[in-house]
Amino acid sequence: MKEKPPDQQQNNAPGQSEEEPGRTPQGNLSPNTAEQPSRPYVSNPLQVFLDSLKRLFTVNFATFLRFAGVMLLTIIVVSGAILSAGLRTVSNTGNTTNGNISDIITINNITGNLGELAWAAIGVVVVLAWGVILQAAWKTYVIETARESRISLGKAFSSGVRKAPGLLGVNILFFGGFLIGLGLLIVPGLLFLYWFVFARHVYIDTDASILQSFRESKKLTQGKLRELVGLASATLVLGLPGAHSGFGTFYQILFIPVNSLAWAYRYTSADMLQRTETPKPETHVANLVLPCVIVASVVLITLALAVFTPSWY
Repeated sequence: MKEKPPDQQQNNAPGQSEEEPGRTPQGNLSPNTAEQPSRPYVSNPLQVFLDSLKRLFTVNFATFLRFAGVMLLTIIVVSGAILSAGLRTVSNTGNTTNGNISDIITINNITGNLGELAWAAIGVVVVLAWGVILQAAWKTYVIETARESRISLGKAFSSGVRKAPGLLGVNILFFGGFLIGLGLLIVPGLLFLYWFVFARHVYIDTDASILQSFRESKKLTQGKLRELVGLASATLVLGLPGAHSGFGTFYQILFIPVNSLAWAYRYTSADMLQRTETPKPETHVANLVLPCVIVASVVLITLALAVFTPSWY
């Protein structure tokens, strides 16, 4: 009989029957792991991107299209509001230039300006709040899609509204800690990024608090530095066509969601290994080759610029 992979073998622990192989262990913070299919851990970052591309078109594709529509509508509304505010400012400036000094400095003008500033502040707060809700809903979508679990747009946004305030706190701690770490001779910042790269995923996916999300992220990343560096290197290499002035924009429309799914898979696969207490498989060589290729390319480009750039002194 063909032997099953480690993550598909029957669990003989007490209290778990054959009908419940995916039962969540006691103490696990994630409510969604019971829906996660049992799949082998993929170490190759290029294969992760390829699998994520397939999932984009085969899992929750209708939800993705609806999400894209919401994103497009948001861009149109925000751009229209900015354009309208700009035109109004230009119009007011023109009226002020053509007016008399006595007409400019009036109580009505001061009150009107304060009113416009108040509306502008409210608009900024609304846009920022909506942006965090969108981010939380998108994280929910990519995590469930990486697990190949069905999710509707309504369910994603329901999670987004519920998780948005806490996600804002996670974002502030994450980016604040990262920037402070970079200021401390760079290395602490990179270490902070490595430990807590999954903090936002954990917060969206589980019932963990803000601080618990950081602690759980650190657990999930232990022993996976090479896979994370490999995936970051693959992101950089595969994202380069997006810098093209011609088709770069269209490339990014496809690359951004695939990249999000790839990182969500790296999180869900790390969660799967921890849940099932399965040892991490051998690290694929691509996780070592890709960073070396990037470093070698940077060195060669730097040397080429140093040699061929004319000296002006």
